[in-house]
Amino acid sequence: MVGIQLILSTPRAIKKTITEPIRSRLAFKVTTVSDSKNILNIGGAEKLESVGEILFQSGCMKYPICARLSHISEEEINENVKTIKDKYKEEVITLE
Repeated sequence: MVGIQLILSTPRAIKKTITEPIRSRLAFKVTTVSDSKNILNIGGAEKLESVGEILFQSGCMKYPICARLSHISEEEINENVKTIKDKYKEEVITLE
């Protein structure tokens, strides 16, 4: 990708926050149809069921597509970080 990439996250999908110049939109599960319409200009995000399920709509798409992202728990992240630190212990320089 070329250009500036921006991810906007908000606790409540209100029209004031989400404006038209944003070309690509991504919605996780929302509580109401109006929230989904504020994000994607179409309902559907309120029907998403599983963790990591999203609706994505690019500027050139008429309708959003449903995709599933992998979910990594905080525990898994901590285990992976510990494994990497242990493996490369001698190569890591700690700045204080």
